[in-house]
Amino acid sequence: MENNLAVLVDFENIATGTDKEGLGRFDITAVFRRLKDKGRIVVARAYGDWGRFSRFKSTLLEEGITMVELTSHGMQDKNRADIALCVDAMELAFTRAHVDTFVVLSGDSDFTPLILRLKEFNKRVIGVGTRGSTSKLLVGACDEFIYYNSLLLKAPAARKPAGQPAKEGEPGVDPALTRDEAFALLEEALAGLQRDDPEPALASVVKAAMHRKDPSFNEGELGFRGFGRFLEAAHTAGVVAIRRDERSGGYLVEPAGEGGRAMPPAPPPRRAPAWVAEDSLSPAARELGTLLSGEGLNPLTRAARRDLVEQVVELAADRRGRRRRLNLQALRSELVKRARQDGPLSADAIRAGLRALREAGVFKHADGKPIRTDTAAFSLQPTDPEALLDVMDQAYIRAVVALNLEHLDTTALAELLKGDPAQQLAVEETLAWVALEHEVPDEPDNVAAEEAEGGEE
Repeated sequence: MENNLAVLVDFENIATGTDKEGLGRFDITAVFRRLKDKGRIVVARAYGDWGRFSRFKSTLLEEGITMVELTSHGMQDKNRADIALCVDAMELAFTRAHVDTFVVLSGDSDFTPLILRLKEFNKRVIGVGTRGSTSKLLVGACDEFIYYNSLLLKAPAARKPAGQPAKEGEPGVDPALTRDEAFALLEEALAGLQRDDPEPALASVVKAAMHRKDPSFNEGELGFRGFGRFLEAAHTAGVVAIRRDERSGGYLVEPAGEGGRAMPPAPPPRRAPAWVAEDSLSPAARELGTLLSGEGLNPLTRAARRDLVEQVVELAADRRGRRRRLNLQALRSELVKRARQDGPLSADAIRAGLRALREAGVFKHADGKPIRTDTAAFSLQPTDPEALLDVMDQAYIRAVVALNLEHLDTTALAELLKGDPAQQLAVEETLAWVALEHEVPDEPDNVAAEEAEGGEE
């Protein structure tokens, strides 16, 4: 089941912390983008004197946050926001059984007893705060802690100037843990898991154990695009051994060289993919395909993608007609079953194609938002195979843009995605559309005026 989040914001604390640390104006949108990776935000409340923070109102409204007004009154209001937040948190814990995860945005150690009590009620607690203003007591009390500083960073490859591509595993910020400390934490977590069960552990289980031991661990701060890349680096360094799990497709982790065994080889992340005969593409198109496969988005061939989306549309319509619940797990299982019988697609190709569709956001909740977990029920939008092919192309192009390549050959990209270099113009139009998604509109004059008034106060 998908996690349901209640987000509670001690606004004065977090906004003041960003100012003190020179991080600029507090960006709640960056925080919510990250939290939406954790699950559905079903409650969002921010506590503060909104006469003082009026310049933030429009952004908070856009994110669907309820602003709880706590008007200042002399010097008697120091802890009013803290108390109001705690009262609401306890009320939610008792009256909203569907809320299983609480997110507290603050660096104040006064919230430590609240967090410990929520955990007693079997609620997962995620903390968010600035690195310099957050109490270590608060960090240690949470199940996971996200430093706001790290949310301001772009993907590792995008942090370098043009002509200087980022290296995998190169930190872009002063991390909470150094690379060596993170590797030591990995070894400790794995050793603890294997005291109870000597079998290799799933990567997701290892990461959860690492967060329990140190909630501040964040592989992104160390320059890795995901936990899998972090494990690959640890494997290369001889810290642990990893191998693919045939059932899940993820990594299994075990101690390096335990009992004299050689480390099982990890599949190299950027090897030439087996999605098309190599002599059918130009070297530039093959290179782009290899880069996408390294990001877990195997582009397949145009014909293979068309076959996949047609099957997806057919299966979705079939389950809808029979009034059967549809989720990604069931869809993947049925597609793999078909492929084993008489289909041309491999299980890996099916997983890669479905991941591209999920990245494109075509699997929708009833509220119209993209799903976050494989077990969440969804409806397919759009349902036309050609439209699905187009949104898959958009997902691949977003991934290519995120690589921040010094020079992007749009002719090669058209050859790879469209099967025809002459479709270069269509690819360039999609690139332009993707670029527009990342543009941030200028603030209106009245917002700037409110900021100036706030500064005078």
